[in-house]
Amino acid sequence: AAPHSEAANSTAAVADAAAAAKAAPPKGGTPVALTLEAIQELQERKQGLDKRETDLSERASALDVQEKVLNEKLKRMEALNKKMAEKLDAFKSDHEQKVQKLVTLVESMKPDAAASYIENLDAQLAVEILARIQVQRAAKIMNLVNKEKGARLSELYTGFRQPTPEPTGPAPASVDKSKEVPAQKM
Repeated sequence: AAPHSEAANSTAAVADAAAAAKAAPPKGGTPVALTLEAIQELQERKQGLDKRETDLSERASALDVQEKVLNEKLKRMEALNKKMAEKLDAFKSDHEQKVQKLVTLVESMKPDAAASYIENLDAQLAVEILARIQVQRAAKIMNLVNKEKGARLSELYTGFRQPTPEPTGPAPASVDKSKEVPAQKM
């Protein structure tokens, strides 16, 4: 029984020493248990900060990739915009040349032939041509144009009226409701 009691006394002595160490501050004035808790807390904070730093690095990498992708898209869009601007400039130049040829053509026609030609043109194009012709010549042509069409062209020229699509065919006939056959119920 003696060896067992020595082990029990030894364990009790260690527990008493640990309790005394916790109760009495060491030479530095800080209890040992508190220092161990502080170290453990600092280690946990360091692990948390390391994880946060890793997360931030991953996010920064993802943002760098996204920035590169966006920069590539921006370059493609700028190139496309430049290409479209060039095509638009070419179209405008081509349109200008064609309209100028039509102006020359109309100016070389006799007034009655020019009036007939203008009547059959799109209203916007007709206005554009008439605006470039000498005023006296345009007046002679407008005198011979159908009065209704001439009034509309004048309104478009002054900006009084916005262009509207011209009807291309006869107006739709109204439907006579009295002649409709009622639908049978099933």
